Amino acid sequence: MQGLYRISPIQLLVLLVSMMMGVGILTLPRGVTDAVGTPDGWIAVILAGLLTTIPVAAIGKLSAVFPRQHFLHYSQEIAGKHLGWLLGFLYSCYFIMFLAFEVRVLGEVVRQYLMDKTPKEVLIVMAFFSSVYLVTGGLGSVVRINQLFLPIMVVVILTVFLLSVQNFEMKNVQPILSKGFSPLAKGIPQATLSYLGFDILLVFSAYLEKPEKAVLMGIMAVAIVCVIYTVNVFLGIGTFGAETLVTLIWPTLEMVKGIEIPGGFVERLESLFLTIWIMAIFTTLSIMHFLASLILGQLFNRDQRWFSYAILPVSYIVTMSPKGLIDVFAFGAFLSNIGIFFAGAVPILLLLIARIRRLGTYAEK
Repeated sequence: MQGLYRISPIQLLVLLVSMMMGVGILTLPRGVTDAVGTPDGWIAVILAGLLTTIPVAAIGKLSAVFPRQHFLHYSQEIAGKHLGWLLGFLYSCYFIMFLAFEVRVLGEVVRQYLMDKTPKEVLIVMAFFSSVYLVTGGLGSVVRINQLFLPIMVVVILTVFLLSVQNFEMKNVQPILSKGFSPLAKGIPQATLSYLGFDILLVFSAYLEKPEKAVLMGIMAVAIVCVIYTVNVFLGIGTFGAETLVTLIWPTLEMVKGIEIPGGFVERLESLFLTIWIMAIFTTLSIMHFLASLILGQLFNRDQRWFSYAILPVSYIVTMSPKGLIDVFAFGAFLSNIGIFFAGAVPILLLLIARIRRLGTYAEK
């Protein structure tokens, strides 16, 4: 385990919120509105948040059943040594693909809005080396950078939402549930995908000072992200209308560009917002980078820092594989679909097997 470093429940909460608030803040309004087909996408986001608490509770319960044990250890105890090892390896591959996706989106957005003359490859390489510099510092460095960035991100995001009210038109979100609840069934799966990232609780709960707090921190993180995502989608629909919103690639950025601040104090608010969003993406990709290298280090009994460098070539190849934005979004959809397996199905199944076989704390009952 990463030395004797322990994280407090609040630090775990910060990590979870940072992880879930990434690309989704820019794309969720379009994705969920397109899936629902009505102005009720924001309701689907709320329902998806409630649904997400089920696997979060399962992961938190696993950490309580196997207190301060690493996921790799108790997965091998539950599923057997070989299957548990394979499961850990698959998780590391999933985290590497997630890392590659986040870096690619970062490169696309920064090149389009901030540095249009800089080659995308240069931006991507810079992102990778910035991440590896942080990750080689260990868990403490990753936790501290998230503690530093998250409060700034939340304050700026909420301020932007407040300023966006000036362009909001209530008629765009009405009538509510005009076609009933059936369209929401199409939007809930899409909205649920934006909460993915809570599965990091599988690993970080092993470092938690108070393992019994894992469930509470997980549910609180989902609640915080749910509020931010719901307001984001609600404002996006109210600003553009559902029909226009689904045609925008980065709807949240377009919403920010439409904000006017009296006196011209800030002329390009989208640049400030993008800077904060880059912080959010950086914290997300650094967490993925750390987890992938940590798991591989434990699987192959090598220093985690060695793997933080070793996975860079593979990550870069995966990052550059999509040819354009359509392929990038298709890759993101693929990751989201397999994320349901890793974040939802696996933890629930492991918990059920542990209960049936009376492993961990179940053996004491």
